[in-house]
Amino acid sequence: MFGLDPDYSFLTPFWYSWFLLSMACWMITVPFIERFPRTLLVTSVVVGLFGGVLPILDTELSAARSLIFWPFFVIGKLYGKQILNWAGSLRIWQKLFFTAAALGTVGYFYRDEVDYDWFYGSLNFAHFGVSIPEGVGLRLIIDIGSVLMTLMLLMWVGDGDNLIAKIGRHSLAVYIIHGFVVRGLQPLLDDSRDTLSSPVVLAICLLLALLTTYLLSLAPFERALRWYGSTVTALLLMPFAQLRSKPGKHSAQVASSPLPSST
Repeated sequence: MFGLDPDYSFLTPFWYSWFLLSMACWMITVPFIERFPRTLLVTSVVVGLFGGVLPILDTELSAARSLIFWPFFVIGKLYGKQILNWAGSLRIWQKLFFTAAALGTVGYFYRDEVDYDWFYGSLNFAHFGVSIPEGVGLRLIIDIGSVLMTLMLLMWVGDGDNLIAKIGRHSLAVYIIHGFVVRGLQPLLDDSRDTLSSPVVLAICLLLALLTTYLLSLAPFERALRWYGSTVTALLLMPFAQLRSKPGKHSAQVASSPLPSST
């Protein structure tokens, strides 16, 4: 419908759909994170820094991104609420300090002209032609910059029930649906570059991004997406319904008996 002709592959997620596959992988690790929090935290950080060493990890099955961004998921799972409360309680001078640190890190990336492919996290060290110490060091700097930028956002947003917090709760709907908006508007925006200056086009894009984010964060889109997901899941699992074993008499008695208090 949008004239796309991607190099299709069953093993390579197309465009931003990588996040859905990576999120599914991260969700599988939740029981282990809850059972071994410190071990999984250290493991995720090590894997995130050194994952680019493995030459087999690339865009296939979103393996590289799943490893590189896994520490952020683990930290959010273990300490997300505490970090949000701490960030919202900082004084104004502390917020300004962290904001300057975050912007300074981003300025470093621009000054050294760091290849923007590093920020995607989808390629290994061999692709960039760097040694292992250089790759791990740059990955560490990028992760620190990501942490500072995240903290800066949380500091100014806080833990209140404001507009940005509401958008955050519905961010999955925004993330999934916004791609169709981008592809639909791309031909118009490409043509506008021939008649409008770059700053004007940039301003239009920013306004469209804000408007799209706000509209897609409304409750009807969130409900529609969840209904779609549950419906598709039910249809996919329908052929396997007959494979489920029906509980017999003994199973029914066990199920109806009271559970021990330790359970």
